[in-house]
Amino acid sequence: MACKYAPASSGTVTSMSWYGRLDAAGNVKMAIYADNAGVPGAKLAETPAGAAGITSAWVTLPISLNVIGGTNYWLAFISDRGSRWREDPGTANQLAYYPNYVGPYPAFPAIFPTPEGYSATAVSIYATYTLSGPIPPTTTISSLPVATGTPPTVNVNVGTQVTFTAVVTHGNGGDPTTINWYEASNPTTIIGTGTTITFTPAVAGSWEFFAKTTDSAGTGAESNRIIVTATVQTYTLKVDAEPEINVAFTIS
Repeated sequence: MACKYAPASSGTVTSMSWYGRLDAAGNVKMAIYADNAGVPGAKLAETPAGAAGITSAWVTLPISLNVIGGTNYWLAFISDRGSRWREDPGTANQLAYYPNYVGPYPAFPAIFPTPEGYSATAVSIYATYTLSGPIPPTTTISSLPVATGTPPTVNVNVGTQVTFTAVVTHGNGGDPTTINWYEASNPTTIIGTGTTITFTPAVAGSWEFFAKTTDSAGTGAESNRIIVTATVQTYTLKVDAEPEINVAFTIS
């Protein structure tokens, strides 16, 4: 059998554990298979054989595999004797059954055979893994040039809206990330959140903006900085000092 699970975060699997018993003293092995569009696919790694008895107990065996957070994997089990295990309610098609598979023990097939059936149950089998990282995310403001040295300046007129967009590159498998925006004159006050904010200067002046990210592990990064300078556009209207009588003009 094989049971589908998804790790919450990326990391390296160091062991697998199964709870159950055999009809007679024998050996068990466990393996991890990739998910192929909702069904077990190719074998990724397997454990050595370990002894199991007729009394229900946990069997833990070593294995090594890098896994990606949020990705489905199938945790598989075989034995050289008839086996019994514990089940709990699970999600639809979470457990896949071997097609009358009793051998050839101790080899797992390179590709999981077409299951004879599925059930919405979760078996007492799990993998223990260590988290990757910490690998901090990096942030750039994509709608404006990337800063090198002195922050670049964007010149706009007073009343013109400027849009900033942050693009976060995850180093640890795409963990959820919080994005907060700041203005350098008050760098501890959050002025916006999310991937995009807008700023419309109401008066002439200069402002320096940047973003900070924090992932689910609490690791953060700061973006490049962008300066926005707003000015008031001045227009000069020249009128003849001695206009002709009865000549009218309008300003629009």
